[in-house]
This record gives sequence, structure tokens and C-alpha cells, in this order.
Amino acid sequence: MGLSPDLIQPYQHRWAEFCYENPYCAGWIDMGLGKTVSTLMGLQQMYRYSEAAHTLIVAPLRVARKVWTGEIDKWDHIREFDVQKILGTAAQREKAMKTPAEIHIINRENFRWLVEQHVQGKRLIRKWHWDTVIFDESTSFSYQSSLRWKAARLMRKKMSRVIQLTGTPDTRNLKGLWAQIYLLDRGKRLGFSEKAFFDRWFDAPSRFDPNAKNYEPKSFAQKQIQKRLRDIVLTLRAEDYLDLAEPWPVWHRVELTAGQRQVYEEMQKHFLIEYGEKVITAVNSGVLANKLLQLANGFVYDSDREWHRLHDHKTETLLEIIEAAQGPVMIAYNYIPDRLRIEEALTKAKLNWRLLKTEQDEDDWNAGKFDVLVLSPGSAGEGTNLYENGCSNLIWYGLIWSLYQYQQTNARLTGGHRAVGKQIQLHHIVTENTYEDRVAHVLERNAKNQDEMKRGLAEYVKMVR
Repeated sequence: MGLSPDLIQPYQHRWAEFCYENPYCAGWIDMGLGKTVSTLMGLQQMYRYSEAAHTLIVAPLRVARKVWTGEIDKWDHIREFDVQKILGTAAQREKAMKTPAEIHIINRENFRWLVEQHVQGKRLIRKWHWDTVIFDESTSFSYQSSLRWKAARLMRKKMSRVIQLTGTPDTRNLKGLWAQIYLLDRGKRLGFSEKAFFDRWFDAPSRFDPNAKNYEPKSFAQKQIQKRLRDIVLTLRAEDYLDLAEPWPVWHRVELTAGQRQVYEEMQKHFLIEYGEKVITAVNSGVLANKLLQLANGFVYDSDREWHRLHDHKTETLLEIIEAAQGPVMIAYNYIPDRLRIEEALTKAKLNWRLLKTEQDEDDWNAGKFDVLVLSPGSAGEGTNLYENGCSNLIWYGLIWSLYQYQQTNARLTGGHRAVGKQIQLHHIVTENTYEDRVAHVLERNAKNQDEMKRGLAEYVKMVR
């Protein structure tokens, strides 16, 4: 027995109607607002009135495995769609691909493989069955240079309906929009090439300024782009519909000793350090940035991919935060040596912890069978439900560059209904006066740009409708 349809919210009906009425559209819907179930509601209407017959859902692997079928099973008012998952080995995928179904689900990594089963060069060698394609977490298709985007573009003319879903459109100061929107309207709104998009709405960096590396949007760019997207993009923000307490960011700053600071500054100034019998070098500024973040976290890799411990300040602070939390805690890590030292510290402290690796780990966490969950933002930020045991503390052992992964991981606790009635605390352990300050600034800037775009589009639509 599923959940009652009475639990469906008005904003979910709004998206269901929007994607039903628009053959190609995007839902920029905050995490936790039920974008999956509301999309299924819209899809149900399409099938009812014969406006869709065969649907392909392209999603992150974890989402492809369980989220969509889980939502179908969860709700009483969602019809029992016939579903085939194109997952597993090549033989298993091929069998599922050839098995008739109303909905096929494939992970985004294998989408290119699926296209290659239908196209040779530019010639169609097998009928493309899916009239409707849903790109879940559409930011996976935001780079026109990626092979999966090129595969999607190749098959776009065979798709009668295209639906994009994301909670984090990753607008990256507007620059990440073109590739996603092109897969909807094939260039009608933002230009038929990315070059045309940049020429129209961005100022090129000056070749005489060595610090000007990126295109910057022109002053009128955001309003013009919002106006062009208002009919195909629906923005739903949790703060407009739910009474939520703002997540409380907490910054825990640790300090290097004089000797550790000397090691850090040697790497920063000279791109190399002598560490024991090893000479550890950074061959360029990009590698240097990575080395500085490693040192801030308390270790550094050498050229043989062996790691060397510098300090345990963050691990000590981590245990203090866990003790003060007095409840279940999630820990997000970036590097493998971070994870190893976290696991070492948790075990030594005799805490009941587990590394998130399987769906059983997820289920046991929600059932309250252990107290501390260690996870990687790259693998756990999409499609996981980690809020059911009442956890309200997420600890970032170190900062990451990706706003998308950062927000997706936070949303395991803070997304929409997950945060109702809670005061979520997002703890960040950072090392004083290191490159982590730069990462924090970039995350803050990109989050502001993204929020301004979503907010502006939502307000613009309200104004013109």
C-alpha cells in the first residue's frame, strides 16, 4: 500500500501540469520538493491522453537503480508503469533495452552506449523507441564537449518530449546554461552555438590582462536570459513553499604549528617541499592548489601516489564536534587519506560508524543502527535518502570545489521537507589562512550567482503571468 495522494502538495501539481503542457521544459526544483513524484504525475497524464508511449529516464546510477521505481511503488495515485532498467553488464543492458516497456531507465554513464546501439556515424541503424526522454540531474549534460552531451544532441530530433530535472542548475555565472537549454529547444532561445551565446551575453577576457581568465556576463545578460527562458523553465524554491529554518553554517578553524606553517608556505612559494626522503613537487598552479588543500587537510601525496601525514588537527576537531552533537552525525570527506584517517579516529574512539557504500548501509542508517555515517560527496550526493533517523549535523572535513556536489550532499539533510522541524547545522572544518579560504569564497560566489538566477526567473514569471 502506497502513500495517500492527499500528501501531494500544490507546487507538485504545478510542475506536473507544466511538464505535461510543455513538450520540452526544465524543472529547477529545490531538493526535497518531490520533483520525481510530480514528474511521474505529469507523465501519467501524457500516457492517459496518448501524448507519450515510451519514456527513457537518464539518471545518476544510484537514482536509476532505486529512486524512480521507489516513487512509483510509494504512491497510491501513480499508475503501475511497466519499467525496465538498462543497467549492469553489456549483455544485461542489451536484454533490457530490447524488452518492451513503458519506461526504460538508464544511468547517465551508459547513455552514450545506448545511443551507439542505434546510430553508426550519423546513420540510424536501429529504431529509437523513446518519444519522451527525461534527463534527471540535467547538469550532467551541461558541457557541449562531453561525449554524453554529443550523444544526446545526435538523438534530440528523435525525441518528441524532453524534460530536464535538477535542484542545482549549476549556472556558473550563467555560463553553464547553453548546453542544457540547447537540448530542450535546439538553440531557439540562447543561440545555435555556444559561441553565439557567449558573443551575445558575455564580455571576452582581455588578452592583455593575465588575470582575466573567464568570460563575464554583460550587465543585461541575466534579465534577458530570464525573459527567454520563462516559458520553458519552472523554478520551485523550498523557501517559497515551506516554513524552514535556515541551515546554520558553523566554521571550525584549526591552526598550523610554526613548523607545519613553514612546510605549507614552502610549497606555496616554491612549488616543492622536502618531506623526509621525498621531494614533493607541484608541476603547475593547478597541481599546487590541490597540494595546498591536501596540506590544509593534514597530508600530502608524493609523485608515487603515496601519502604522508602532516597533522591531525582536523581529526581532533572532528571528534569534538561529534561529542558535542549528541546525536547521529554525517561526515563528508574529499580525499582517500582523509577517509582513512577519519575511520582510524572513529574506530579508536569506539564510535559506532559506517562508510556509505551500499543501499543496505543507507537503510541501516535511516533505521538508526549506527551513529556516524562517512560518505563521499561524489557518490552519495544524488539519490540517497539519509534524513529519516533525525540527523541534523553534517560535518565537512574539508572543502570541495564543486558547488553541485556541495549542495547535493547538504540536501541529504536540508532539502525541502527533510528539514521541516529541524535546525540543520553544516559544520566546516577549515585550516586558518590556507587555500581553503579561496575555495570557500568560490563556493559562496557561485551559490549566490545560482540563487540570483533561480530567484530572478521565479520572480519574473510571477510578474508576467
